[in-house]
Amino acid sequence: MKYELFSRVALAVDVPEYGLLKGDLVTVVEFLPANQHHLDGYLVEIVSVTGQTLDVVGLKETQLAPLRPNAIPNMREFAEAA
Repeated sequence: MKYELFSRVALAVDVPEYGLLKGDLVTVVEFLPANQHHLDGYLVEIVSVTGQTLDVVGLKETQLAPLRPNAIPNMREFAEAA
């Protein structure tokens, strides 16, 4: 497992099917080990700036990136994909 449970990570790529953009911050809530159908992945929680859970989605490990110490967060409206 590359990312510890409950750690904050950023998206490495846009994930349009969930309305997510590269750089969005998410929290790892579960590790999904690889099997015959998929590579290692994670369930991640998308949380509003006020702490409300907006969604929980499954993503591949390659779609996530560790936080960088010189990065700053940004606020945007979350619009779930249609």
